[in-house]
Amino acid sequence: MVALRSARRDRWLLAPVWVLTLAVLGVGIALVVPILIFWGAVGLIGAVFATRVLLRDVRSEAAAADEPEPAAAADEEKHR
Repeated sequence: MVALRSARRDRWLLAPVWVLTLAVLGVGIALVVPILIFWGAVGLIGAVFATRVLLRDVRSEAAAADEPEPAAAADEEKHR
């Protein structure tokens, strides 16, 4: 099966999402345009969700890199 996980390089994709979301929300609030406020809020929710997913995946990759693989740990115990 294919594992759909975020990688550290995917954070560059989030930068334009945050910039565009905050720009649309800012313009919508400044000009009092309800449709821009609505889409800015939808984009904000999406950006927060995508950021949480990215952070979850990046942290789990870092934690997995710190732990030795079970086979490697078993080999170390055999050599003791």
